[in-house]
Amino acid sequence: MPVDLIGYIYAATVAAGGIIGYVKAASVPSLAAGLAFGSVLGYGAHLNSGSPPRPLLQLGTSLVLAGMMGARWARSGKMMPPGLVCILSVVTFVRGIYVYNEHLWPARPTVAAGGIIGYVKAASVPSLAAGLAFGSVLGYGAHLNSGSPPRPLLQLGTSLVLAGMMGARWARSGKMMPPGLVCILSVVTFVRGIYVYNEHLWPARRHSSEKTKEETCIDDDQQES
Repeated sequence: MPVDLIGYIYAATVAAGGIIGYVKAASVPSLAAGLAFGSVLGYGAHLNSGSPPRPLLQLGTSLVLAGMMGARWARSGKMMPPGLVCILSVVTFVRGIYVYNEHLWPARPTVAAGGIIGYVKAASVPSLAAGLAFGSVLGYGAHLNSGSPPRPLLQLGTSLVLAGMMGARWARSGKMMPPGLVCILSVVTFVRGIYVYNEHLWPARRHSSEKTKEETCIDDDQQES
C-alpha cells in the first residue's frame, strides 16, 4: 500500500493549527489539542501506509474533529481555524471511506456518526460518547465476525441493545434522525447476523452434534467390519 501522504499532511495541518492558536492567543488548550490530535492522525496515516492498511483510527479521529470543529465554527462563524479543520476533517473522512472501503467492516461508522451528529446539532456530549462507544464495540464485533471461526455474539447483543434503546427514543420523539435510522439498522444487523452466522451461535451444541456424528460414523464402520 502506498504511503498515506494526504493523511500525513492533514495531521501536520491540525498540529500547526494548535501551534498557531498558541502563538496568536497564548492558548495552551489549543496547543495541547492540536498536538494531540495531530499525533493521533499522524499515527493513523502510518497505519494506513501499512499492508493491509488500517484506516479506522484516522476515520474515527477525523469524525470527532469534524464534529467538534463544526460546532465551534457554527458558534463563532470563524473560518480559521475551526472552519478549515472541519472541512479538512470531512474531506479526509469521505476520502478514507472511498479509498479504504474494502478494508472496512461494513456499516461500522454509522452508529459513531450518529453520536457525532447529535453532538454537532445539540452539543450533546452524552450523545457523542455513546455513539463513539457503541460504534467502537460494534467495530470490534465486526472484527470478531471476520475471524475464523466468526464470533457473532458481541455484535448481535450490542445491536439488540441499540435497537431497544433507539426504538424507545424514536417512539418518544418521533424523529427519524438519528434514533429511527439507528434502530432500523440495528434490527437489520441483528436479523442478518442470526441468518448469516446461525451455525456459529451455539458452539457447544455444534461441537456436541459433530461429536455425535463422528461416533455414529465410527459405529457404522465397526459394524461393516
